Amino acid sequence: MKVSNTVRHYARVFFKGGPVGLIYAIRLAWVRRRLDLATLMREGEKELHREHMLALDQQVRALASKQSELHIAAANYWQLCDAAPATPAGAQQ
Repeated sequence: MKVSNTVRHYARVFFKGGPVGLIYAIRLAWVRRRLDLATLMREGEKELHREHMLALDQQVRALASKQSELHIAAANYWQLCDAAPATPAGAQQ
């Protein structure tokens, strides 16, 4: 029968530190595992946030482009209005 390294480790801890040492080692392993899971979840959240920010940046760029196009169109319109001769409402051309 093959004994895993984890069992060997906890057996050594038990022989060196007694039951208190074993409980302490198990508690440390539990905390380490929880930290690993929290880190893994945080990395997932970072990736999700990154994707969301990329989508928002894309929307902002599209809106800025549209605003720029509208600004240019408005400037062209007002140039045409200023260049056109002013005719009275009832006058014929």
